[in-house]
Amino acid sequence: MNIIIRKVEEKDSEKIWTLMEKLAVFEKYIDSFAITPEIVKDGGFRKNPPDFHCIVASDIDKIAGMLVYYFLPYTAQNRPAIYMKELYVDENYRGQKIGEQLMNSLKIEAKQLQSNKMDSCTLEQSRTKIL
Repeated sequence: MNIIIRKVEEKDSEKIWTLMEKLAVFEKYIDSFAITPEIVKDGGFRKNPPDFHCIVASDIDKIAGMLVYYFLPYTAQNRPAIYMKELYVDENYRGQKIGEQLMNSLKIEAKQLQSNKMDSCTLEQSRTKIL
């Protein structure tokens, strides 16, 4: 297993949608889950600016985990803030600190953009199970 942390690419759309769907099951909102692979592709890659940004943990041809985030460009300090929306690691890859690697990658990006704030919304039960 050779995990590489990288920015998502359009060719990953179907695979990250699968992880989004698994997250919806895990967090028990699958009944209202309305995202499709086409919505992921359109929103993440065919809009400028995109609706979301994503960092993935890839293992050859598989996506082991994802971190979905948004930029909030205008803050009182005139620096972008980052909102982490989703962090999910496939159950077959848990316990390998992939969630931590994804978070560290986002921290690096935040520093490069001189962001002064990162915020998130996660389920309390998810913290130990996903990371």
